[in-house]
Amino acid sequence: MAPPRPSANGAASEHSSAGKSESDPDYGSEAYWDQRYAAGVKHEWYFSFEELRPLLEMHLAPLAPLRLLEVGCGDAPLAPAFAGAAADSALATARAVAIDFAASVVEALKRDCAGDGVEYACMDARAMTFADGAFNAVIDKGTIDALISGKGGLKRVRELLGDAIRVLEPGGVLCITSHLNPLKELGETFLEEVLFPVLRGHHRDTWIVYCHASEGDLERQAEADPEGPEPAYLPVVYMIERRARPATRSRRDRTTMEPAPKRRRRMLRRSQRGAEEGGDGDGDEEAAPPKAEVAVRMNFH
Repeated sequence: MAPPRPSANGAASEHSSAGKSESDPDYGSEAYWDQRYAAGVKHEWYFSFEELRPLLEMHLAPLAPLRLLEVGCGDAPLAPAFAGAAADSALATARAVAIDFAASVVEALKRDCAGDGVEYACMDARAMTFADGAFNAVIDKGTIDALISGKGGLKRVRELLGDAIRVLEPGGVLCITSHLNPLKELGETFLEEVLFPVLRGHHRDTWIVYCHASEGDLERQAEADPEGPEPAYLPVVYMIERRARPATRSRRDRTTMEPAPKRRRRMLRRSQRGAEEGGDGDGDEEAAPPKAEVAVRMNFH
């Protein structure tokens, strides 16, 4: 079965699912995934652990030993590979937890993967019971893509990101593997209307968002016929680093992006304009609501 992609129609509105036929699966539904996993349907949608390893080591090695949480783990979790990493390796893991809201897949993982060093739990990633700052690494592979599809998708993803950030300790990293490519319209919507606002709400932090994508995606965009179908893109990997904000920095929001294609620069200008309009207009920075600094770096490989 082909992997579900985020639905532009479904995510375009908080309240409408226009363009979504009655026969389309509701990928954001707990019932859909429970039935799918109970039926034994399996598919690796994105990248394997070995394919992701270079990026994981680049961003997570400084945090080792890891206290890792995988949200929406499904039937192809990454957590077991972390749990099995050698104690002296770059991805040495002290604790690995994997959660999913589909009881059928969690029961199967507990039965089939007993002894792999992972704590499996049936839990909604939008309302987790873990303590604040319980993990220094939180990873998602495709969960956001599923939740963003259909009615209320953007709201569901905001809730997931908000709770993921809550359980991520300062200095930690949030890793997202997704089809929400920033060179596509829905990927831009994800950044502008979901990710950036959520990050900016945590005003005591500075966020560095690394977007790792394929060099071929730039070529596809350059060669695409404006009147033709949108070219296919590979999944991207967002590595989001949470850093403590120096006390001497301004409280006014700063969103920077480097390097950036033309679409990214347009988005940057809109983000900055929105931040400026959020002030009281008298030039007093301290009177503006405190917002986090967000820096975005696009890396094509």
